[in-house]
Amino acid sequence: MLAAALALRSEGSDYGRCRYRRELRGSIAAGDLAAAGANVILVERDVNRKKPCGGAIPPKAMSEFGIPRSIIERKVTRAAVIGPSGVTVEMDVRGSVPREDDYIIMLKREVLDRTLRDKAQDAGAQLREAAFVSHDEQSGGKVRTKIRYRDGREEYLTSDVLIGADGAGSLVAKSAGRKPVRHASAIQERIELPDDAMAYYENRAELYLGDDISPDFYGWVFPKSDHVAVGTGCRPEHANRSYAFSRASRRGPGQTTRRAPHLARGPSAADAPEQETGVRPHAARRRRRRHGRAHLG
Repeated sequence: MLAAALALRSEGSDYGRCRYRRELRGSIAAGDLAAAGANVILVERDVNRKKPCGGAIPPKAMSEFGIPRSIIERKVTRAAVIGPSGVTVEMDVRGSVPREDDYIIMLKREVLDRTLRDKAQDAGAQLREAAFVSHDEQSGGKVRTKIRYRDGREEYLTSDVLIGADGAGSLVAKSAGRKPVRHASAIQERIELPDDAMAYYENRAELYLGDDISPDFYGWVFPKSDHVAVGTGCRPEHANRSYAFSRASRRGPGQTTRRAPHLARGPSAADAPEQETGVRPHAARRRRRRHGRAHLG
């Protein structure tokens, strides 16, 4: 999911608010505004994009944002943190007081994106699959936003407010003259494993720490229903370390690596190739990698 725009109708303008986004909050805001009676337009550059995301969320998010439990791929109650020296700390996912929802929910990010986008449309938001180009302020405090469709057609939306939720590399922020934020470029693969290796990850999530993986972020191995998501993130200048962690996960069945010893590559990637943003991989490996950006704060 690359971007979205939302708009709210008001007196004397086409829309009151216009939003462009890369993140979940774009669809959430669009749905909330539409449910409150606003006339909303949700602009999404590519509704088929699979954002590189581990897809781990707390159970509370399901009820808080009205997410159907049918999209849950797996519930994990064990987590392991692997340090730079290889020392592993394993723990149960639970608080000081036991609860029924002491687990981590694993899901596919593109399914979550689609679910929230559909929810916004059900609330009354209109969807446009188009890219944000620019915006400018008009007289009377209005905002004019220019979007472009895949066939080259362009459209202008006049609104009261433009809300940008298009991620770390926000085009809306750039259009507004904001300085770029520090970000990490993420890379992720989805890997089908042999049955015995998949059984190892049936109830286990892993986080890998260390400068050899990323000085800026961490590596993850998160299980889904039929594959594991393996990813990491780093500043662009440290991209080779992310590639090294990714390459280690792509070894043949039965082979091991110090960083992820139970990852034995299955016969094929678990999903179709995805458009990349951020660090560019080697052409021969582009089909299996997903890229994106995340705020570093």
